[in-house]
Amino acid sequence: MDKALHILLIEDNPGDAGLVREALREHNIPFEMALASDGAEAESYLSRMGKTIDAPCPDLILLDLNLPKVGGHEVLASFRAHPLCTLTPVIVLTSSNAPRDRELAIAMGAARYFRKPSDLPDFLRLGSVIREVATEAGIAFGGSAFERGKSAPAFAEQEMARGNSPGFRTGVRMVGPCTGLRTSGNPEG
Repeated sequence: MDKALHILLIEDNPGDAGLVREALREHNIPFEMALASDGAEAESYLSRMGKTIDAPCPDLILLDLNLPKVGGHEVLASFRAHPLCTLTPVIVLTSSNAPRDRELAIAMGAARYFRKPSDLPDFLRLGSVIREVATEAGIAFGGSAFERGKSAPAFAEQEMARGNSPGFRTGVRMVGPCTGLRTSGNPEG
């Protein structure tokens, strides 16, 4: 049986949540998903993470920035402050094209900035972005082709046990809304 990628989706739009699931299926990514429909639910999940069976530490976080109750940047800061989530890859999934939002997401260690496109084929490309980020992070999931190592939370635990700070990732790539172009490090490029 394939190992599922454990994803925490923080998204207030049920339609977009359905499209995320479809993108994962389209790219044959086995997954288990927890959904937080606003920032307060995400922070509640974080407070229970690792303590209860309904809140496992995710392999990957998909985060909308424009959330009710608690904003996406604040949620990202809370997850980054948690010792099990310092290296958990985060893909910002948002309709915002504001340079400040991109720059702040980069500074906070987001692995990718995926602007929600308006058409289905471009939205489904999110599946390939998720596969790419998980593979780069060495997250084991799926069949033998993707069994590459420990999950990001397990790596963070190991590094902290050694007295090392896992730190943040650098070299964030932005994913354009319809072009599929990626740039490295420069939010305007």
